[in-house]
Amino acid sequence: MVPVGWYGENDVDLRLSVSATNVEPDARTERLRDGSVGLDQLLPEAA
Repeated sequence: MVPVGWYGENDVDLRLSVSATNVEPDARTERLRDGSVGLDQLLPEAA
């Protein structure tokens, strides 16, 4: 675990409890229930 401030300091846009509805790896985009965002890395939800 990292401190909450670590995400902002490292330019990580952390979005919890937001489902991805579509991922387009070639276009490096993903569509989320709350809108579209660019995609650098997508991390799977921990089980």
